[in-house]
Amino acid sequence: MGKGGVRVSLEFTDELPLARLAGQPEQVLGKGAMNETLHFCSPAHGGWGVIRVACMLPETQLLFVCPEACGRHGAIASIEQGYRSKITYLCIDEHEIILGGYDAEIERAVDDIMVKVKPRPKAILLFLPCIDDLLAGDHSAAIKKMEEKHCLPIRLTRMNPIMLDNKMTPMLRVQRALYEFLPKYPADKKDQGIIVLGSFSPPTQASELAALMRRLGFGPLRHPAFCSSFEEFTALSQSAAAIVLRPEGGAAADFLGSERGIPAIHAPVAFDTPAIIERYQHIIDFLSALPGAHKTRVSAQEIFADAIDAAAAKLEQAAAFLKGASVAVDSTVTASPFSLALALVRGGIRVSRVYANYLGAHEKAAFKELADLDGSIIAANPNHGKKYGTRPEHPLADIAIGFEAGYATAAPVTVPLAFDEGRYGFEGFIAVIDAIVEAVNENREARQNLREQIKSYGLVV
Repeated sequence: MGKGGVRVSLEFTDELPLARLAGQPEQVLGKGAMNETLHFCSPAHGGWGVIRVACMLPETQLLFVCPEACGRHGAIASIEQGYRSKITYLCIDEHEIILGGYDAEIERAVDDIMVKVKPRPKAILLFLPCIDDLLAGDHSAAIKKMEEKHCLPIRLTRMNPIMLDNKMTPMLRVQRALYEFLPKYPADKKDQGIIVLGSFSPPTQASELAALMRRLGFGPLRHPAFCSSFEEFTALSQSAAAIVLRPEGGAAADFLGSERGIPAIHAPVAFDTPAIIERYQHIIDFLSALPGAHKTRVSAQEIFADAIDAAAAKLEQAAAFLKGASVAVDSTVTASPFSLALALVRGGIRVSRVYANYLGAHEKAAFKELADLDGSIIAANPNHGKKYGTRPEHPLADIAIGFEAGYATAAPVTVPLAFDEGRYGFEGFIAVIDAIVEAVNENREARQNLREQIKSYGLVV
């Protein structure tokens, strides 16, 4: 709304310079821009979908209920990425969809899973498509009946693309569904473990983040990817707290706090030094207030003094090495592309474009600072319909960080990073810098085709 309550008409479009977006980022970054057009998925789009996230749970089976066409993408991706044996598909037809009564079919499918899947699953995650939302399906009675019959937990989640701009997106919903399998532990049975939420491939036990946990009297880091059995996963309930490293873990954090007595802190990944220090200080303050914490009067600034210097030195070397080459960043690389762009610009690296679908709350400060530093940087929405069939003949950047940026800019060098995999804090930023330099060096020796990079990573469109 403008002055006097007059509604301001926004120019929803696919890309604009940051200087023009500073006051109204939703013109490009948000559901307003997306609702004005068809949703475009580039050939570089893929990776950590809801099914792949759910497949992290050990000794579980996914039952995907959908029309045949809805399951095709997930089935191909499961073959490509090596988890096909964890998924069962129940294809429903028009008759069942129109009547809306396929609980009996689901029950028969679960019966088949219990007989045919070896070893017998310890739990089942039931996926339902957007059709079920439109039909307002209620499967609680059927789920309770199946749980009692087969003596195992069954949880429901949804593969629902029509909810992408809703408060409970499919990715938020599926991550919450995973943690709904956890039992509730009494407070006196808790240990000092810390659950990592939202991150698909978490930081390791040897990481900078894990070292900070140990210094404060906590650990180990816990995540489904570290669990080899369903019992190991349910033991996550003993954890003292949880840390949200990516926004996708937000709903799971709310559930753990309200239903399982596990408090959570939001400390999303960042790359510019002030933001990293702020995140770490937030974590220190949060954990120091928990029972059994090692009290410390040392600030994050002091704890990470060496890491700050190492990141600054690495960035300076990279800027000299790149010699003014332009860089494009995309949001498939990280949940914080504007923070990454800001860190690069502050270090003397020229960023020309940032590709993102929306501006998360944790990114607003970085977005504003980046716009103030260089308003000529283009913010672009890679899923806007205007991007369809418009891959440039001449590169829009010299280096693309991420496959989406690689496709959208036709950059001669694509840095094959994705989804914050294991990267957090200063060591995460240093890993990105190293990957940029490595990709440029490899390109000088033997130019790697973007299609080959995408295939080797396992992306499927």
